[in-house]
Amino acid sequence: MHRLITVAIAVTAIVLAAASPIAQQRAADGVALNDEGLPQYSTFSLCAIDPATGQSGASVTTRVPFVGRAVPHVRAGVGAVCTQASTVVEYGPRGLDLLAKGVEPQAVLSQLLADDQQRESRQVGVIDMKGRSAAHTGKQNGNWAGSRQGPTYTVQAR
Repeated sequence: MHRLITVAIAVTAIVLAAASPIAQQRAADGVALNDEGLPQYSTFSLCAIDPATGQSGASVTTRVPFVGRAVPHVRAGVGAVCTQASTVVEYGPRGLDLLAKGVEPQAVLSQLLADDQQRESRQVGVIDMKGRSAAHTGKQNGNWAGSRQGPTYTVQAR
């Protein structure tokens, strides 16, 4: 019985510690803050093509309102671009213009990011209608931020 009480007290202490105000600091919109007091939004985007139908698409989900107007960019017969993290909306149309000219996705990224002083805070995914894909995740996007590519998709997470 004594051991059960000790375990119960230990579990209660852990739960209370996890629920302390320090562990639960939140921004005005309810998003958790990191140790530096910055909001920790989680954003996931996908650029994909369907070679059987010749269609392309992009999607995004996050806690930030209205990103659907800024992150995903698609052009029929060309491909898709998603720009997230420190989003540069113009990367979408510019990336699609480059894809339309036949520039490969990795070269598209190189051109988009070439003169960007904040490239290490950016995250961008690109796919063309041939299924070639590329992504960039800057080093300032957190330890678990990254991307995965396959023959018909690129996904980015932050």
